[in-house]
Amino acid sequence: MVFGHGSPLTTIVADVGSGPDELPVVAFLTVERPGDDRLKVGDHLLSVGDVDLRGISHMGYQVAMAEQVRNGKTAEVRAERNGEIVIDYIRARNGNMPWSHIPFVVGFATLALIVILRAPDIQNSRLFFATFMSVAIFQTPIGDGSAFQLILSQFMFLGFGFISLTLVMLFVIAFPRPIVSEDWRRIPNWVAFIPSSFWLIIRLNYYLGGPLLAQDYRVYSFVIDILFFVSVLVILSWNYHCVDPASRRKLRWVLYGVYLAFIPIIMIHVIGTLIPNADAFLWLRGIGVFLYVAIPISMWIAIAHFDLFDVDRVISGTVTYTLLVVVFALMTETQLEPVAANLATQMGLDPGTGQITFVCILAAIALPVQRLVRPHIELLFLPHQHALNKSVEALIEEISQNNDANFEQMTQLIGNCVAESMEPSFCALYVRDQDNWQSTFCSGIDQAPVFTRDQSAAITRFLGRRVMPLRISSATIQDPEHNRVNAIFSDLDVTIVVPFHHHNACRGFLFLGHKRSRDIYTKTDLTLLTAVAMQTSLSYS
Repeated sequence: MVFGHGSPLTTIVADVGSGPDELPVVAFLTVERPGDDRLKVGDHLLSVGDVDLRGISHMGYQVAMAEQVRNGKTAEVRAERNGEIVIDYIRARNGNMPWSHIPFVVGFATLALIVILRAPDIQNSRLFFATFMSVAIFQTPIGDGSAFQLILSQFMFLGFGFISLTLVMLFVIAFPRPIVSEDWRRIPNWVAFIPSSFWLIIRLNYYLGGPLLAQDYRVYSFVIDILFFVSVLVILSWNYHCVDPASRRKLRWVLYGVYLAFIPIIMIHVIGTLIPNADAFLWLRGIGVFLYVAIPISMWIAIAHFDLFDVDRVISGTVTYTLLVVVFALMTETQLEPVAANLATQMGLDPGTGQITFVCILAAIALPVQRLVRPHIELLFLPHQHALNKSVEALIEEISQNNDANFEQMTQLIGNCVAESMEPSFCALYVRDQDNWQSTFCSGIDQAPVFTRDQSAAITRFLGRRVMPLRISSATIQDPEHNRVNAIFSDLDVTIVVPFHHHNACRGFLFLGHKRSRDIYTKTDLTLLTAVAMQTSLSYS
């Protein structure tokens, strides 16, 4: 009747009787080993070491098991099966932290410290620190020791488990801020206690002796884990409708990290249930737990650098590769693997060699196949991004084929395409007229701003040595000219400036305000704008 993630106790779940002469019955084993001399489900436990288990209480059973296997000792277990005595030997699992736990435990603790040190006075920072530091403690096992220490570690596991799971739910309910929708409200905080309470009740059941059946331990645990996972996804999905598009990108980063962390471990548990191979299951489970490190990484990106990469492109690539892996795996297992083994046999090779070679060939063709599949995935899940890509591709093609048009005419075409496809709140395009900048296109504003001679000179000097788009921000850097240009465009609420070079000099630039959807300009957007500027430079140089 011992349980617990990272527990130093052996995982034999027993149904302890209530009478003075009743024997504990083995109700569940993590792995049932082959052989008649091994413990089986249904065996009546007579003793462990020198402790008689007849009439023992639930807590007495836990203490007896802990005492006999502490400090790495091996204990003899005597059981009765069909009137015969069965003798088996058990020992405690290593109480040290498994290698697979180290990355995400260290990641959670480090991230919690970074956040609280950066913003100690913000309530969400304190909640974040308490949440993920408690998770790190929750996932840190306590080493071997006395029976009292081992039992105490189990109750600490239960306590920190309940606290950390509740705090995780509270953080999920509060993330991200602020709420901008009047039609959606935050889920109330009391909901955070529901999954953690079920988690605690299920596990206390095996110390208190009911009311749930001990033999269904794995089912109960799996259901509660799924309940917690689904609750997190439901709450994040609800919050998705409460916040602005930029905050939704933060949520997509979190959901991406949750996907990378939990989908593999769920698949591994399903495989372990269908194929009871202990060594393979434990090895795969270690890899699955190792992938939990995706959660602190994605959380850090969502909090501090959510615009570092285009999360939509990251997700579409992951979905594409996931679908290809599933399709290839099904094809290989059901049809292609026997064919590969047969061909290898006919060629005088080992069937296993043929199968491995065939898998390598499939892996090699996955890259070109994903390039064909990915546009269809983006069309299905990201129709706006797909339409933007097609619009900019058409614009670049038109620029390359209209070399006879002058530069000013081409700026009209560029301005119209950007205003329609990227939907900025306003945008304007300028061309250089001697020492001044003249507007040739504007959208979303009645009249394009007019720059003074000093402003025009600063813009000319700075953009003349810059090819990539400039993201306007309030931060200051060591370059005075950069800060000067930044201040000029910040006063106009400009978000992005794209320079256009002609004859090795900045001949024009396009500036854009924030998107009407309140979303950010992603790395993909900036890449598309850079491609337009580069094609314009090539066509008119």
